[in-house]
Amino acid sequence: MKHFYTYRIQFPLLLFMLCVMYRNGFGQCPGGYVPSGVAFDTTISFTDGNHSSVIKFPKFDPQTGMVTCAKLTMTISSVLNFMYFENRDNAPNTAGVKFTREDIISGPGLNSPLSNDETKTFGPYNLAPKDGVMNSGPDYIGVGPEDIFNTTKSVTITDLSDLSQFYGPPGDSLAYNYTASGSSQISNTGNWFGGIDAAGSIHYRIEFCYCPATVLPLNIYSFDVKKITSDAAELKWNGTDDPGESYYYEAEVSRNAYNYTSIGILQKNDNNIGNYKMNFSALHGESGAYYFRVKQVYANGYVRYSVTRRLELESSDKIKFSVFPNPSNGIVGIKFDNISEEQFALQIYNTQGQSIVSKDLVVSGSSYVQVTTLKSGVYWMRLTNKKTLVSGVHQLLIK
Repeated sequence: MKHFYTYRIQFPLLLFMLCVMYRNGFGQCPGGYVPSGVAFDTTISFTDGNHSSVIKFPKFDPQTGMVTCAKLTMTISSVLNFMYFENRDNAPNTAGVKFTREDIISGPGLNSPLSNDETKTFGPYNLAPKDGVMNSGPDYIGVGPEDIFNTTKSVTITDLSDLSQFYGPPGDSLAYNYTASGSSQISNTGNWFGGIDAAGSIHYRIEFCYCPATVLPLNIYSFDVKKITSDAAELKWNGTDDPGESYYYEAEVSRNAYNYTSIGILQKNDNNIGNYKMNFSALHGESGAYYFRVKQVYANGYVRYSVTRRLELESSDKIKFSVFPNPSNGIVGIKFDNISEEQFALQIYNTQGQSIVSKDLVVSGSSYVQVTTLKSGVYWMRLTNKKTLVSGVHQLLIK
């Protein structure tokens, strides 16, 4: 029996951004404004039937506005360029092929993976006894070009708690884990000669609809944050106070631009002088970017937010360490800078917030400790001094 076939999935890598306007009613902005939109597209390339990779998209900058919806879409396509079978026996035979493909994407905003699993069969084809003429006649079948798969799956997210996962500073990324498997299975009787050539693609798209900061309803204006020392900031804002309403102002801070905690509450000025001020000190052991906003909370539960301000602060008691190498091909190590003998608790999390490494370290002086190896992806490392409970966080990128 002779047979020859190939099954290829080949297509280029592409990432681009498209600005769009939403007019379908998703998350309308206050005052009747139509939400603006921005979309990012990626097409993944792989050359065999089984593949896994991390797809990255830019996070939404909270200083741009408020996200009201996010739509995640994947489009799976495979094309049969050509397929042929020719009988090599003096008796009739049959031949056919079954294509299977499964695509799975998981990550931020997806409470369950977005997946697609398909099967398509061509044939079986009846082949007459060989007639001695190649590539023609009743003993030969040729098919293509023809679509094998062409399917789109999508999910739209409007819940504010889920949407909070999409916020982040410029340069930060959303990471999605993508796996694909594909195969072709030939079924035949007797001896035959033939070939298969197929190509496919996976196109992944994320769309944000958002209300720009300029159209958000707000009694808060001139909100500013300035550094008063290396580890402290002053928040100042003015408010158009309404004597007929009951509300208060609450200043909030975040380290990742979407999980906010309260700094403090200021009641509205009854004398209608809307000048407000509050101070903030860097968290113990946590240096780097801080995000600030002011929330106006009414007695009936209605909430308004200011624009978001970003400021770099330096903690006076931070842990002096760095991740090396970073990015890495898999090795995860830590460099310590002139530390007296201390015990540390190390934890490493994936982008879903799952703890994948947890161990204790004893370190002294300036030293380098290799702690583990990881597969390709984006991770977060937290190192905590077990005595002082001061902690530091670093992002890891494994290529």
